[in-house]
Amino acid sequence: MAEVIRFEDRALKALRDRLGAAEVERDELLAFARGHAGATASIHEAVLSLMACDSVPDLFATIVHRWAELLLVDHCAIALKAGEDAYRIDRTGNHRLESAWVTRAMGWGRVQMRATNHGDPLFGKIAPAIRTEALIPFEAGDGRLSGLILLGQEDSLPLDGDHGQALLGFLGETLGAMLMRCTKNR
Repeated sequence: MAEVIRFEDRALKALRDRLGAAEVERDELLAFARGHAGATASIHEAVLSLMACDSVPDLFATIVHRWAELLLVDHCAIALKAGEDAYRIDRTGNHRLESAWVTRAMGWGRVQMRATNHGDPLFGKIAPAIRTEALIPFEAGDGRLSGLILLGQEDSLPLDGDHGQALLGFLGETLGAMLMRCTKNR
């Protein structure tokens, strides 16, 4: 007499395993989407804070004093080229830089995000503490003012790919446009 093989138990277990894996993937995707929504909202808040500024000093003060909280990072600074002169503007004030340093970093031509054991020298004295950084180029349309927004984190964080670069690039473009507006109003 033939024996009946029951596939039902094995099939049910396989379906339960697949359902569990699908639920885990769904939860990870939702967490990822929430993270992007949060990052986008933070970028929008930072842009709105720039739009409220009426002068170049206000723009830079907003970046170095408000953006760390808005963008949830430890350090925000500006590496600025004005003609042949270069400066770092951070919470402690304005500091002269070698113009070549800013030119070198701007030569990459796009947002640079990286994990590091030592931040870019443009960060100044805090560079050894930086573990994750973003260097965001900006340029006022006439080319008189250009440089980098420097965002630094003391923790090593996972880096977002193209979407994060696009959001940060938007910050740089906005700063360039606001610099043009503020310098025309003088």
